[in-house]
Amino acid sequence: MVCASHAEEEPAQMRRRPESEIILLAVEDAAIRDVVRQGLQVHGYRVLEAHSGDDALSRCAQHGGPIHLLLADAHLNVIDGQPLAESVRISRPDMKVVCISSLNYETLAKKGKLPAGTHFLQKPFSSTLLAAKVRAVLDE
Repeated sequence: MVCASHAEEEPAQMRRRPESEIILLAVEDAAIRDVVRQGLQVHGYRVLEAHSGDDALSRCAQHGGPIHLLLADAHLNVIDGQPLAESVRISRPDMKVVCISSLNYETLAKKGKLPAGTHFLQKPFSSTLLAAKVRAVLDE
């Protein structure tokens, strides 16, 4: 017998459908961008690709629908991941953000690249770890 309260306790990840969630991926290195895009798509996410911070701002402005998460390299030419996130949040305040880097969080924080509380994933990472981080941030 299934009680009504059991259905209400269904985990958030069971209610959400990744194929309806859009991720803006801002990574300059084409090979890394391709691998990350494929990893996200394997887990059902729709991906908008940007090759720079400026390109990400442009794609964000041009995209008419929602963008649920910005996944940006902490080191981008012209505009780094964190300033990019701040700029994008002006027009899309509900968008979640994850910065990625080969440097660790502490090093980036000391350099002022990541304010406290910024979601972060250190490269290299597996597709499974990427998907878990994205899901956790989206479900906040």
